[in-house]
Formats: sequence, structure tokens, C-alpha cells
Amino acid sequence: MYIPRIALGVLAAATAALWQPVLAPLWAEAATLQTVQDVLTQPWTWSVVVVVLLSVYVLLPARKAPVYLMDFAVFKPPSDWACSHDDLIEICR
Repeated sequence: MYIPRIALGVLAAATAALWQPVLAPLWAEAATLQTVQDVLTQPWTWSVVVVVLLSVYVLLPARKAPVYLMDFAVFKPPSDWACSHDDLIEICR
């Protein structure tokens, strides 16, 4: 179950290493931007946002693993364990 996620992480790291020469100038350009509006108008900004959101969606489990009921049994206590309502109230005090 976790093998595809590990493979995806290795693939992402390898892709990041291969794209480093392309991303370095973009990072330098991003450092010169002054306002949030300047950053949001850059086309690569939205690509990074999409990649990060997809990575979070894929790498985090969407739901917990299911629990399967293998057998069903009900415990029936012996009759000598029975107590009256008054006894129960007295125990609770």
C-alpha cells in the first residue's frame, strides 16, 4: 500500500533534481517580486500550487484503513451475576 507512495516520493525527488536548472532562475525571479499580486500573476506560481496540492492529496491517506468484522458473538453472563435495580443504585452511590 505504501510502496506506490514511496515510489512517487522518489520520482518527485528525481524530477526536482532534473528540473533544478530550470527552477533556479524562476526562484531568483521570485525573490525580486515585491507584492503578492506580482507573485500570483506569474504562470509558474499556479503550477507549483497545483503540484503541491496534488502531492498532499496523493501522499496523505484519504481515509483510515477499513476494519473487517470476522466473527460476531454476544456474551451472556451467568444468572448469578444478576442484580436488582436497587442494588445497582446502591453500588453507584
